[in-house]
Amino acid sequence: MTNWKTAADGSWTIPTSWDTGLVPGPADDVVLGLAGGYRVSLTASVASHALTILNSAASLVVTATGGLVAFGGDVSVAGAFGVDSDRFSSEGGSSVTVAGTLTNTGSIVVGQATGGPSAATRLTAGNLTGAGSVTLNGGAGAASPLAEIDVLAAAPGTLLASTALNGNSLLRYNSGQIGIIAANVGLSLSGPLALIADASDTTTNSALTGLTQI
Repeated sequence: MTNWKTAADGSWTIPTSWDTGLVPGPADDVVLGLAGGYRVSLTASVASHALTILNSAASLVVTATGGLVAFGGDVSVAGAFGVDSDRFSSEGGSSVTVAGTLTNTGSIVVGQATGGPSAATRLTAGNLTGAGSVTLNGGAGAASPLAEIDVLAAAPGTLLASTALNGNSLLRYNSGQIGIIAANVGLSLSGPLALIADASDTTTNSALTGLTQI
């Protein structure tokens, strides 16, 4: 196990940031567990096994423009997990993959809120669970970069996570339908390009056609 060393902002790729003195590798389980508000920045392609953000005030922000960040196991987020989510126009083109389940009890943001990413940005997960909030911020037009979360599992029958899609954005499930939106859970689709779809039809809100209860 590799733990973030101090409750202060820092870079993932600096060895002294970690209690092992080494940058985590493909076999390592990474934990951001120290109390306190701090941000871990990841600006390069890396691979690790698992990630746990235990501290609700901690955040990991990936801005690996044109790069790939790969987790071979599960990822659990109690804090914040962002992909190209800062307010800088140069951010975009990052790709993050989670081979296992992404459990979100905090917040996930893909794409920055002021105009979306500068290039298509994608977060792919074997499954997505939890009641944490999910926000996708894409560009304003059809030709603008896409902000995407690709879930390689069926859509949940009940939506438990407050979810907001803005601009050219796509939350894609492998199959299935969301039938119910749980109490006190919000769903916002801002603009005609904001879609929640299954893989068979990503041009419409095909994963919402079975919605029967809000």
